[in-house]
Amino acid sequence: MFEAQFVREMFKQMRKTTREMAGEDSIFASSVNADMLDIADGALADQLASQRTFGIAKVILAQLLPENGNIPVKDVDAAVASLKQGRDAGQGLAAFAPAMFPLTK
Repeated sequence: MFEAQFVREMFKQMRKTTREMAGEDSIFASSVNADMLDIADGALADQLASQRTFGIAKVILAQLLPENGNIPVKDVDAAVASLKQGRDAGQGLAAFAPAMFPLTK
């Protein structure tokens, strides 16, 4: 889920900044504690994303979907090609070939 990944990355950057600012005697100095906090942050990110607490998915959908909520659908009944195409409709492939005998003098 995109929202969970987004929140997880946000937590990761917050922990990184906190570790850089913390002293050597803090809880963040130990690699064991850091690993456990990373696991806890991931679980918290998943939980928050499942509840849609941040609303990131809602904002992205609001930007991608039209304002009235109706997605335009292509008319499936419209023909892709017409049987009457070419220079002179109704001649088939001959309409695209050059005339062999000029009809004008």
